[in-house]
Amino acid sequence: MSIPIHDMHCHLDFMGNGEEVAKAAKEAGSMLFCNTVVPEGYEPAVARFAGFDNVRVGLGLHPWYVDDDPDLHDAQMEKFESLFERTNYIGEVGLDFGRRFITTCDSQVEDFENIARMLAKSGGKVVSLHAIKSAATVLDTLKSAGALDNNICIMHWFSCSVEDLHDAIKAGCYFSINPMMSQTGKGKEYLKLIPVEKMLLETDDPENEGQDYTFVEQQFRLSESLSGIQEVKDKDKKCKMSAEEIEQTISENAQKIFDEIG
Repeated sequence: MSIPIHDMHCHLDFMGNGEEVAKAAKEAGSMLFCNTVVPEGYEPAVARFAGFDNVRVGLGLHPWYVDDDPDLHDAQMEKFESLFERTNYIGEVGLDFGRRFITTCDSQVEDFENIARMLAKSGGKVVSLHAIKSAATVLDTLKSAGALDNNICIMHWFSCSVEDLHDAIKAGCYFSINPMMSQTGKGKEYLKLIPVEKMLLETDDPENEGQDYTFVEQQFRLSESLSGIQEVKDKDKKCKMSAEEIEQTISENAQKIFDEIG
């Protein structure tokens, strides 16, 4: 029997044919963590995928979509807060201090601090974290709020410094790995450092809303991620696991999260 591959960060609601992908994934035993990008997208996604017990929909407020207009910004956060207790899955949330989004940094931080406080108070959530040029702030915000100890935090597509990576590992974070991470020297160094026991797979697909997609594409992308990890770990003398053991462990990592949180 083949080992199931789970997608721990995708945008299933962006897919024009998301139901087809969810159905094929279910038949293959594959779990999908669907990350929304705005609070308004959560309820439609939940309704759309209600018939698929292999799909978990996250409540999201992606930093790219944080509104800098005070009235609209407040309304966004009010919507997020009103939906927060309905789900154990939060994502995509976080901070992006890249050049494109520098003008909304203050609003991003305000929102993420609110989210961190909610997470600390509730506990028991799975959180998919966006952290571009901001991993230290993301971790500090979660730590200060007390949200790291009672939630499962996943660093999505980690790309910050090695120091930040060590801090995230020390904090007990998981890391969802996509194919891009094994295609650069920096990414390969990260894969060498991240314990297999804290690795998950992701596609982050599709790129565009309304785009059609296939389960075959999704599995191919996840397999690429897995192969990249296996290749790096095979060259790492400190790693004593076989390629099959790595695949089994990463699959079990995801399944444990779903089993624990529901």
